[in-house]
Amino acid sequence: MGTAVRRTVALASVATWVMATWMPGAASALDEYRASGDRIHWVLVTTDTHIGTSGDRPQENLAWVTREACQAVQPEWVVVTGDLTDASPGGLIPWGPQEGEWRDYRALVEASGMNASVYLDLPGNHDQYNDRGMPHFLQWSIQGAATGRTQQSVVMGDPDGGVHLLGLATPGNDGAVPPLDNAGLDAGELLFAQQALEDHGDAVAHVLFGHHPLDDLTYGRQEIEDLMRTWDVAAYLYGHTHKYEASFQGRTLLLNLDSLGKADHNHVALLALDGGILSVRAFDAGKWPMILVTVPADAALGGGNPRAPSLPPDWPQCPIRALVFGDQPAGEVTAQVDDREPVPLRPAGYGRFEGTLDTTGLSVGQHRLRVRAAPWNRGDHEIAFRVGATACRNGKDDDFDGLTDWPDDPGCESPLSEREDRVPPDPGDPGGGEDVGVADGGPETIAGEEVPGDSELVPEAADEAPGDGMPEAVAEEVPEAGALDTGESEEDRNPVARDAWENPETGALDAPDGPSEDTPAPARKGGGCAAPAGSPESCLPLLILLWGTVTASSRRTLRHRDGSRRETR
Repeated sequence: MGTAVRRTVALASVATWVMATWMPGAASALDEYRASGDRIHWVLVTTDTHIGTSGDRPQENLAWVTREACQAVQPEWVVVTGDLTDASPGGLIPWGPQEGEWRDYRALVEASGMNASVYLDLPGNHDQYNDRGMPHFLQWSIQGAATGRTQQSVVMGDPDGGVHLLGLATPGNDGAVPPLDNAGLDAGELLFAQQALEDHGDAVAHVLFGHHPLDDLTYGRQEIEDLMRTWDVAAYLYGHTHKYEASFQGRTLLLNLDSLGKADHNHVALLALDGGILSVRAFDAGKWPMILVTVPADAALGGGNPRAPSLPPDWPQCPIRALVFGDQPAGEVTAQVDDREPVPLRPAGYGRFEGTLDTTGLSVGQHRLRVRAAPWNRGDHEIAFRVGATACRNGKDDDFDGLTDWPDDPGCESPLSEREDRVPPDPGDPGGGEDVGVADGGPETIAGEEVPGDSELVPEAADEAPGDGMPEAVAEEVPEAGALDTGESEEDRNPVARDAWENPETGALDAPDGPSEDTPAPARKGGGCAAPAGSPESCLPLLILLWGTVTASSRRTLRHRDGSRRETR
């Protein structure tokens, strides 16, 4: 990737992080437990289906995920992170695209009722072997055929505050012959990711999907990791290695699923966002039940979860919520803390069960919570949670307003709040309850310069490069021939970057900021699965300096968004 493009991505990311971190109103309570479970979103994720490899397992397992599992779980999306086909003549050694494999894959998922509003499939290295530009993926995959792209961006729930799912195309675009695998993210793919994250900057959480581990990316790794830190990405789910692993890189969970078509265990993940709380658990194909505790957060997830807020001591109304799905309706669902007596969880909507946990008498430190469901008597989900003091439960007047802790200090949203200085909701204002100093999303000017408030800053549409929306900063670096003019030699640049931008059939340059038309979003949960068919003042100089630097470097003209927002890109 060219240095100028890399600089544009990096500086824009720094400025976004500065504004999100230091501008008044940026802090949010996403990591706090919600008393209500009305904002739970969940997806099913699998990988490495390898349709066409020897044996019946790939077809049988993919059929189970897209039929039985999809009907029982009713996810908002089913995500498949690559190696859709095996690219192997006769199921032997992978070599290149096999028309029969792609036809079988497409026929199977269509027969299950999968479509572009519920099924998000991504390419893997097997899907691009000897297929420069991945024309077979673009023709036969569900999302490739629907959008003409190898990367996807969709939102679950409110487009201004839902959960943003971003699918990355990590294979090379050079059509290398196996076993070569030039995995990475080129300039166009990175700019697509950056634009998608910016477009959905108000999302309660970002979850990324791709085929390769980050360690396997030979180009674009640093840039995508920078974007993940900047936007506080909750998780990155992938496959490729045919083994299961889970760990955190900073605040991002890295979850490596095993192969659906070639492995024995950990084929499919149920991932949920309960408000801002991330939960995920891997299951074997064909096995029931699926039980997933969504609240409290699992402190042991990934070997140690930095996103798991502690529960305050002596809180009698800590919420417990869990998802329970199976091959038959769930009977009694119970939750047990340590060795205490189990307490019943009541139904609270499709697949959802809830109750409360009393932390009175629990020592500060780590404890166990186990949720089980009849009639299966197996598949219990046991998590760890921590009990510890929070700012709104520590007996201190943290904001020096003469009021201490929840519920006496109205600046505390709940006992779990880590700040006491939030403005309490105005009963007559449904949008109340913002942070101190916030009015309609923040100040409109700083030192006479216009800055983002409720609307976002976006590039002007004039002066775009060929395609349907390439930012001006990048367009100026793309000559007519399509090569990135970065001052580097052709040998220094990524040799396949040009191919990532060019449509193999039309020769047109793909735009990094999405399609011209929206992909339909599911009308309700499970659509398509029901049946087959620091202080602001002290930071202002730095903010102004960084924003000016980004503006000058990227040569963008900025304007305010008109208020409209799409659910999909």
